[in-house]
Amino acid sequence: MKLYLTSLIVIFSITSLIGQDTPVNLEAETIDNQSISLNWNVWDPADTYFDAVLTISEIEDNGNGTVTIDFYMNNSLSNSQTITSFNLNFNSHDVDILEAWMSAGPLITGLAPIHTPGDGGEFSISSLDEIGTGEDVVFSLIGVYNTDTPNFESDITLDLESSSMVGSNGQNIALRWKNVTWEVGEGILPDECGDGFCTKNETYLECANEGFPDECKIPVDYSVFNAANDNLIGTVLYSDYSGLNLNSFGYIDSELTTLSDYSYYVKAVENFTEVNETSNIAYATTDCEVVLWCLDNDGDG
Repeated sequence: MKLYLTSLIVIFSITSLIGQDTPVNLEAETIDNQSISLNWNVWDPADTYFDAVLTISEIEDNGNGTVTIDFYMNNSLSNSQTITSFNLNFNSHDVDILEAWMSAGPLITGLAPIHTPGDGGEFSISSLDEIGTGEDVVFSLIGVYNTDTPNFESDITLDLESSSMVGSNGQNIALRWKNVTWEVGEGILPDECGDGFCTKNETYLECANEGFPDECKIPVDYSVFNAANDNLIGTVLYSDYSGLNLNSFGYIDSELTTLSDYSYYVKAVENFTEVNETSNIAYATTDCEVVLWCLDNDGDG
């Protein structure tokens, strides 16, 4: 019996939501003698999948052009490993911090990191000093911004694709960044689904349930495998569904063999860190073939 797929049709469906910290639940359902439908939920990985989580814990803005930003980290690497260097590329989106001074927090062993300004709100923070294991302020930025900037909301983001944190093994660690929204002249705004920014205390589940599934869309690629031989059948890439409102994914596997058993699993991989989750194995058997015929009672053909 051959266990292979000769064609795959990608479908997108909106069904029930499954929240953070849940596995990828895969279901297989027979359609007919040649087709099986596969469906699985969106995977929203928990913080525990990552080596370290970085966010901003406090913004003190005096309203006169001076701001202090505390960057907070939960570094869960084992004591046998440390973060030996980092280069982080941020964007405060059109709020240019003209001058900045850095101070090291309790987690850094050594000197304060280096701040490098850019254009259009871009800036980088880098260091060759170690970050120890634990949860605390890792560094603070004290800066001056243009007071002509009108009061508006600025989403402070980290470009994960160009940023890096290197462990003592020489490899990049799995870093998760959580955005905050800075109300210029005030401080951090409360998290709110529907404001267009996915901030640190929001989840995909929460915002999708409130009708905003695009706000915290997870950068995850999905690969479908034949469980009988671990062959890759196909993929659903983040870039393929970035413009859709999705709560679940699916394939229709077609052109299969009649009355045959098939088994599948799905692997979800987060784009920037490659943290991943594998689904359960789902099974289905194609139906028998339905043949239409008639009896020639009078023998005239």
